[in-house]
Amino acid sequence: MADNHQLKNMNDMYVRTFGADECAIIEFALRETYQSLKDYEDRWHLEQKEKIKKLLSEKFEIKIN
Repeated sequence: MADNHQLKNMNDMYVRTFGADECAIIEFALRETYQSLKDYEDRWHLEQKEKIKKLLSEKFEIKIN
């Protein structure tokens, strides 16, 4: 049986498999980071905030306002 965290190369995309508890932790961390980035107005922080918003929307199916 393969390790759940084994990194696999699939057409230049890397895929990791996480359990439900791990996904909940990742989702929480992303939400907290997104919230902390709201206080910044510089370009780099705004770009990171948008990347996290997109990740939450597309991979976790969570809509952020």
